[in-house]
Amino acid sequence: MCTLDITFEQNVQPSGTKSLVPHQKQSQTHTANAVCFTLVSADTWHRRLGHLNARSLDILRKDTGTGVDYRDSLSPCGVCQIAKHKQSPHPKQSTRELSRPGQLVVIDNMGPVNPPAKYKGGSFPYACKITDDYTKMKEVYLLRKKSDTTEAVHTYNMCVAAAGGYRIETIRCDKGGENTGSEFRDYCKNSAIKLEYAATNTPQQIGVSEGDGQTLAGVTRCLLKDGDFPPSM
Repeated sequence: MCTLDITFEQNVQPSGTKSLVPHQKQSQTHTANAVCFTLVSADTWHRRLGHLNARSLDILRKDTGTGVDYRDSLSPCGVCQIAKHKQSPHPKQSTRELSRPGQLVVIDNMGPVNPPAKYKGGSFPYACKITDDYTKMKEVYLLRKKSDTTEAVHTYNMCVAAAGGYRIETIRCDKGGENTGSEFRDYCKNSAIKLEYAATNTPQQIGVSEGDGQTLAGVTRCLLKDGDFPPSM
């Protein structure tokens, strides 16, 4: 922006007529200010405003009070394409068609919980959530340590075999140390269980169990609050 100041001074002639003569010192002075703006491109405004999107930038341009003005259109921004890149959404429905219980079981651990849960004189800071993806039936096993996951899965496998006459065929879980250790992998191998690991930083692949954790925590907090129970319960 540039500013141009032009000063006119009033000169009174003997005959009483008035004339405006530039740059002469007289008793009265009048100054007119002329302001001119340099038009800025849309791309420059886009960068100045933190790489603002085109729609919001156009809203600011239409508001004369913002000072944002441009006449061209916004060009594709390579910086935005890299810095604002997002992962494609995962499908809500599984592409695998299940036909029977035990065909796919999803497990996920939660914890440590502070204070830990108390049960039969023991202290359990962890919990293993096991969900049958076909029936959506869920089981929760309290754990003293994460490495007890193998024992929890074995207990679940024996229970469904006795009650429903089927066993676990496939387990899907994350790549936590309790799931990648030799003890857990050997158990799955000896029990003829196929082991599937979810991709790193992709909780959607075990979402059926991840969501259970939030539900379980919410129900627990409500019961404790409603009954005025201590957090240790």
